[in-house]
Amino acid sequence: VAALVGILLWGSALAQVFAKEPATPIAALDAKKYRQVKFPMHSLGRLYDIKPGMDWLKVKAVDGTFLGTAAGLQVVPRSARLGLELDASVADEPKLLEALAPDALFALRSRNLEQTDSFLYSVYHLTGLRRLDLLDCSFTDKAVSGLVRLSQLERLTLGTCGLTGSCFRDLTQLKKLKYFGASCNKLDRQSISYVAQMPALIHLDLARTQITDAELLTIAKLSKLETLNINSNPALTSKGFAALKSLRKLQSLSAEYTAIKLDDLLALKGLPLRSMSLPPLKIRFSEMQKLRRIFPNCVIAL
Repeated sequence: VAALVGILLWGSALAQVFAKEPATPIAALDAKKYRQVKFPMHSLGRLYDIKPGMDWLKVKAVDGTFLGTAAGLQVVPRSARLGLELDASVADEPKLLEALAPDALFALRSRNLEQTDSFLYSVYHLTGLRRLDLLDCSFTDKAVSGLVRLSQLERLTLGTCGLTGSCFRDLTQLKKLKYFGASCNKLDRQSISYVAQMPALIHLDLARTQITDAELLTIAKLSKLETLNINSNPALTSKGFAALKSLRKLQSLSAEYTAIKLDDLLALKGLPLRSMSLPPLKIRFSEMQKLRRIFPNCVIAL
């Protein structure tokens, strides 16, 4: 009988993990193993557990285990790194985010053309964030500068957000930033000099940002860089590509829709490249063999 009662009590407690409003205190589960996270009763979106080791480069979708909708009082494992994929309706009521505790989330992702500066104002207090992915939004550089409050950020994506890059000067204060993406923004020349002042960067995405050789020479100062995406920057020439030789840790290079040539690639001999995405170069079989000998562990996509 005692064993049966124990099983019933444990089943009841476990069911509350997925309940919006637990009927009993968290102590009924185990305060050392679980924590309570309070969300508005109006769902903010989909909630995930971002497991350690999840791919840093997957920013188009949340990469984790789905936990349920982000509404009401949730009880989650203390080890869970909560990622929230915002519902489009939050654009109409961004202040709903202000109800969240500063350390509630590990990651936040939004892809919504209607997200504006008022949304960012409601994010400033989430100082526990490690990852923030904002895609296809509409922000001013001034509002983005306010993200310096999020000092724990390790990944920041600002793809197609209508930026000029003047905010990058303030973002250099994010000393833990390892991944920075600003693709599909018309960046001014000065903004790239600020990116070069982010020495902890490992991954950088500047696809379709109108950068030139001068900016690529500046980027080449990022000695820890392992992944570089410069797709769709047609103004780049051999002079700029030659600067990549100084990126001694570079493992992945995306240079589709650029003017990169075979000789530019051969000049990168010695880099530990494992993947290259390139424009459809006219390369003879013997030239491709030479390229593969130089980069024997590299997957080359033309």
